Amino acid sequence: MKILFNSLLVVFLVFGISFAQNRTNKKGPHHRFGIYGGVILAQDEFASTNGSKAGFANNGVGVMFEFELLTKLPVDWISSVSLTDQSFKSGALQDQRPDYGVTADNYVTTWIMTGISRSKSFGPEISLYGLAQIGFLISKYPDIYYATSETELKESSELGKALAYAAGVGFTYNFLNFGVRYYASFPKYEQTSPFRNNGASTTRDLPVKILQVVFGINF
Repeated sequence: MKILFNSLLVVFLVFGISFAQNRTNKKGPHHRFGIYGGVILAQDEFASTNGSKAGFANNGVGVMFEFELLTKLPVDWISSVSLTDQSFKSGALQDQRPDYGVTADNYVTTWIMTGISRSKSFGPEISLYGLAQIGFLISKYPDIYYATSETELKESSELGKALAYAAGVGFTYNFLNFGVRYYASFPKYEQTSPFRNNGASTTRDLPVKILQVVFGINF
C-alpha cells in the first residue's frame, strides 16, 4: 500500500504541473461544497488478523462533507470531514481464543483533513483532480466481549488520536464527483484487557489505513 500511496502523490504532482497551465484565466475566488457517500476498504495491518499491530477491521461505509475554496492560484484549498464505520472481525479473533464466544462493537472513525488540490477541465462538464491533505484522526477502537457459559469479560479502549495523511484522485462530471482517497494514521490506544496483568491498561500502536471510494454531488 506504500506503493499505492506514493503513486497517488506522483500522480498529484504530475497533475499539478500540467494543471497549473490551465488556471491562469480563472475569474476569481469562489467555492463549492460536496456531500459524498463511500465504500471503505481496510488496508494492510488495519485489515490483518495476525501480529501485534493487527486491526481486525472489515470493509465498511462512510460519509464525507467537503469544502473547497477555488482561488486564483495554481492550487485550491480543500478541507473535509469523513465519518467511517467498519465492523470488527470477531470470528477471526474467536478462532484465536476458542474457549470464548467473541463479539465486538464497530470501528467509528472521524477524519478531519485540510490541504491542497489541483484540477484540469476538459470542456465545461468534465474535470480531473488530485489532492494531498494532512489532518487529524479520532478513532473509537471497538470494545470486545468474551463470553463463556459462566461469565462475560470486556476489553475496552480509549479514543485513539493522531495526525493523519491523505492523497487522492478523481473526476467531476457536472455536479457529480467520483474519487478515490487513501488515508493513513498511526494512533495509540489506551486499552484495558482482562487477559493482561489483572486488567491493567497498556498502550498499543495500531495503524489505521483505508482506501475510500467516494461518490456524491457538488453544489
